Amino acid sequence: MKSEYELSIKDYIAILKDRAWLLGIVMVVVLAATVGVAISVPPIYQSTGTILVESQQISPDLVSAGNNTFADERIEVIRQRVMTRENLLRIIDKYRLFADRGSFSESDKIEQMRSAIAVATLSTYVKGRGEATVAFTVSYEDKHADVAKEVADELVSLFLNENMKQRTERATETTEFLTQEANKLGAELASLENQLADFKQAHANALPENQQLRMSMLSRSELEFREVDRDYKAAQEELRYLELELSAANSGAATAPANGRPAAADPQDLPSLKAEYARLLTRYTEAHPDVVAIKRKIDVLQASGEKGIAAAAAGNLDAARVRTKMAAAQSRIASLAEQKRQLTSKMEA
Repeated sequence: MKSEYELSIKDYIAILKDRAWLLGIVMVVVLAATVGVAISVPPIYQSTGTILVESQQISPDLVSAGNNTFADERIEVIRQRVMTRENLLRIIDKYRLFADRGSFSESDKIEQMRSAIAVATLSTYVKGRGEATVAFTVSYEDKHADVAKEVADELVSLFLNENMKQRTERATETTEFLTQEANKLGAELASLENQLADFKQAHANALPENQQLRMSMLSRSELEFREVDRDYKAAQEELRYLELELSAANSGAATAPANGRPAAADPQDLPSLKAEYARLLTRYTEAHPDVVAIKRKIDVLQASGEKGIAAAAAGNLDAARVRTKMAAAQSRIASLAEQKRQLTSKMEA
């Protein structure tokens, strides 16, 4: 049985020495091919611009769900708007790209332009509630360094302008949405305020904040009602007293002339006695007993008549005064009765 032989390091070194010429030839050929390819291929320059895009600052609770988009989605929308046929053709014509390739059609130039443009997302920072901040790069490759830089700057400007345009559109939409919401909420608030005002007006006495005021008003009304009721009863008593006083005055005026008439003291009246007195004076002097007697009767009757007239006049004046007081008392009673009615309605309310 043959024993297995293991190659050592010395064996490997010996093998390399034996084939050193072959390895050298291979290395030289590969190096020459690499240098030839590097020399024959034209240089490609890449210019890159970095753009930071932040999400909306408005709370998503205030705007509709359609406005709540992530930043990377916005980047894709912006890229599609920038990489349009019109924009790319304008850049190609402005910087005379692919001028050395006269056989290219417009579609070929656009495809070549799109392949030379690269948009890559660097990082995404999510804040929460759909808010995110994204940094991305826009690159362009060309055989000329200055052309690559100018085209990259143009692309960055297009991206920034389109982003500003999109943010302006979104801000306008958000402003219109918030304005509509504010108007709607304002109308609802005005309607609620009108309803509240109508309710307060219809139930003013039932509102809790007016409880103390209502109790105070009720207490004042009850106190005022008691005072008016006391005055009303006093006026009624005064009217009854005046009615009695009027009856007494009327009775005195009716009886005073009857007591003062001379016919009650003597069957002869005052004119007859005066006629008799004049007849006697034609026959007798004033010292005659008959003349003196007639004279005394005339004096008595005259005195009695004057007292009766005075009493009757005084009785009529007192009755008129009492009637005036009664009219005032009746007017006061009517006014107090109206006050009592108003206070009763107020307290019931």
